[in-house]
Amino acid sequence: MRDILNVFIGWDGREIAAFDTCRGSLERRTSKPLHIIPLMQKALRYEGLYWRPFEWRGNVCWDIPSQAPMSTEFAITRFLVPFLQKGGWALFLDGDFFALADVAELFALADERYAVMCVKHVHEPSAESKMDGQPQVPYARKNWSSCVLWNLDHPANGRLTVEMVNRLPGRDLHRFCWLSDDEIGELPVEWNYLVGVTTGVIAPKLVHFTNGFPEMPGCESIEFADAWRKEKLILSYIRGDHYIRASRSADERTAVRRQVFAEAAIGPDQHAQGIRPARAQDAQSHLAPDRPKRRIKPARALA
Repeated sequence: MRDILNVFIGWDGREIAAFDTCRGSLERRTSKPLHIIPLMQKALRYEGLYWRPFEWRGNVCWDIPSQAPMSTEFAITRFLVPFLQKGGWALFLDGDFFALADVAELFALADERYAVMCVKHVHEPSAESKMDGQPQVPYARKNWSSCVLWNLDHPANGRLTVEMVNRLPGRDLHRFCWLSDDEIGELPVEWNYLVGVTTGVIAPKLVHFTNGFPEMPGCESIEFADAWRKEKLILSYIRGDHYIRASRSADERTAVRRQVFAEAAIGPDQHAQGIRPARAQDAQSHLAPDRPKRRIKPARALA
């Protein structure tokens, strides 16, 4: 059996398009089967793994233990990865990533000497806000935890507890406070290219829209925005999305089809015969088998 690569992606109800495009871009380019798990805060609260208190202050979610704002629902839940997978390696990504390369190449960099591996950015933001008007909070090792390759067999990760995830200030968790410096490995910067921040990288492999993805107001023309929108259109067409079939003009639908044919190297005749784009077919074959279905709890139990 081929090894399955586990990828945890942060999920936020305000950024569903970003999550879908992140997931789809990974699936379209992978050479190995992926098991992609959305980190949904509501589900983790229901499972009893996450009980961290917060309150809303206007449109800002205020984290009580940190006494600071949280810009996304997965700001802290990412640190529950060691309690959701026992052993092996796992990748965590913020939901606003966009893959331009095979994520299997990133897993190939895994080094057993380290408890976690990440791009060690020196990011000291000057702006006071980001994304959709969320406060920009400076802290040590900012953006290190946005893309993390976790070594879940490393004994140092045993120091992290669920209680710590729910109690410690976010700034301590984001700097990997349970690890010493020599237990944190370094990944090449192209695996966490911060749009509008990173410079000097010729060929990014994972693009991170850290200050807002292209559908957010003010981010429509940022770097890689056109490539992201093209990816979204291709994924929508591959999935048979009604948005492409019904809401687009004939010329726009034709343009999308041409993009898909070019990406997958197939012709219109093959498509007319019901042959799916090759890369989409490959991506489907790389998906992990479905897990046994669990009984769904009544909706009121999740409130």
